[in-house]
Amino acid sequence: MKNIIIQGLLILITFSFSFGQEESRLNSKYLDSKVLEEKREVLIYLPENYSENKAYPVIYLTDGGTTNFEAARNYLDILSKPIYDAVPQCILVGIIQQNRNAELDVFGKERGKKFINFIFNELVPYVDNSYNTSGFNTMIGHSDGAEVNHHMMLTEGNPFRGFISISTNFNTDLKEEVGQFMKSYEGAQMYYFIANGTQDAFMRTDAGNAFAEIYKNSSNDHIDFKKETYQGDHQSIVALSLLDGLTFIFKDYKNIEQYATAIDYGENYLSDLKEIYGIDANYDIADTEVFFMDIIGNKKLDEYHYLIELIDEHKLFFGSGIDPVNRANHYYAMEMYPETIEYYNKAVKELDTIHPQLFYANIFRVVKAYKIENRLTEAVDFLEKSKHKLPEKYTLRMNYRIAKLCLDNQIELNKGKAALEYCKTNYEENKLFTMDNLLELENKL
Repeated sequence: MKNIIIQGLLILITFSFSFGQEESRLNSKYLDSKVLEEKREVLIYLPENYSENKAYPVIYLTDGGTTNFEAARNYLDILSKPIYDAVPQCILVGIIQQNRNAELDVFGKERGKKFINFIFNELVPYVDNSYNTSGFNTMIGHSDGAEVNHHMMLTEGNPFRGFISISTNFNTDLKEEVGQFMKSYEGAQMYYFIANGTQDAFMRTDAGNAFAEIYKNSSNDHIDFKKETYQGDHQSIVALSLLDGLTFIFKDYKNIEQYATAIDYGENYLSDLKEIYGIDANYDIADTEVFFMDIIGNKKLDEYHYLIELIDEHKLFFGSGIDPVNRANHYYAMEMYPETIEYYNKAVKELDTIHPQLFYANIFRVVKAYKIENRLTEAVDFLEKSKHKLPEKYTLRMNYRIAKLCLDNQIELNKGKAALEYCKTNYEENKLFTMDNLLELENKL
């Protein structure tokens, strides 16, 4: 019982610590707005381990005082964790509404124009001056906030290149203006996401469908657009759609498939992210897996050597370059057996820096390479060298491999006999061979 209580306390303490960290990243700020002629509260949520030396995209959200802010915050936290890295770390800004109907004005009245003016000319500059921002801004709007997104997009000086509009509408018929904008826009890449709900009001789903049709008829390479429909009502589609909305806005963050070759990836990926999202990113070993299967399967040696150099230069493989065992395995998969042999021999020399199990578990490949190349005597020498370099727990199994290679192929019989005797004398149960196997080899002497 005591152990159970202690474990419970540890869990509670850990949870409390994590919760405290999250709350310390959430700040309430009051802006003295000249445009609105009042103090306006905004919530600012910083990414984990926020650094002044790193630039962050900013996600803005109207209705910041609702659970919409909490939903966006939770999605961003999960999606940007290093293990997932589906979106970059972002700053989240929630705008607290004072008079929602007047501020999220869908008819272009004065109060609504003032609210947009406040966002463009006071809030965004304040955030940019107070935090290290990348210049890529997104606005999330729900209901009237989604419709206001259309107005923002069409307003001169618009600082947003990402829009997530959930349950939108066309109370003011802006279809023609939206179409003209989409045809003529030539700025930096823009991303527009619309979410419809099957149980939402028909005029809202109609508006979302109409927006999609406008894009279809006015498609523009400078604008990426997507509309999704969710089985939900006016409120539930917020939670249902935010995951898709955020990943769509950052669709080019991990869009490795757009690069035709590893060379294309290496030469353009980082500069593309800088141009699109304003962020300084790093290469990731996980990204290279997209290319490895094609490179090895089709024996694209120029790409292979380029990718290996990239990994080694940036120390992408567990904080280092590719070790000789993995290099040898690549060559083995490409049926390049002399190179397989070469890199396994390099691995023997560097075995102090290579995990012995990694080396031993793959040793059958180099033995096969030696056989294919008809260099069996060299294979025996290789196994002997490896046996002396590996920890003692591998000695029994290495001796069996030497004995089997020698006696099966009737070469180096003295070495094979000595290895066999060692196995008989020091035998213990293992997964590689049995006493019956030893007797079979002995019959070959």
